[in-house]
Amino acid sequence: MRSEAEVTILVQKFLAALREHAALLGIRLPDIRLKFDCAIAEESYLGNQRFVAHAFHKGNTICIVARGMGVLTPHKICGVIAHEVGHIMSEVQDESAEGAADQWMRESLGIEIYYDSMDSLEFLDEKTLMSLGIAL
Repeated sequence: MRSEAEVTILVQKFLAALREHAALLGIRLPDIRLKFDCAIAEESYLGNQRFVAHAFHKGNTICIVARGMGVLTPHKICGVIAHEVGHIMSEVQDESAEGAADQWMRESLGIEIYYDSMDSLEFLDEKTLMSLGIAL
């Protein structure tokens, strides 16, 4: 299991690569903050361990449940974060928000977010991570 510090390092590395990729496409990503002590995220995680992160709770912040994220593979951690960035960028907050987040990533950055049939969690494939310069 990865510690909160290890999750933070991986997520920040991924966000930097995503920001660089977006800039090459002429898209500016906002500064995105990470929050690890969110009571709402913790409560969601206790109800369903699929909910390891969420966006929109507080501006351009992604709230993360460290113990939930820490057991995931790097492919899934990056997939979850990509999906949450998609939420922030699409700005859709109604019942179509889940699809809109993935659609924004696909149409704006050319990044396809996949879902694991075993746990329904997002993940990015090896080719995508390599194209972003993320070596795992």
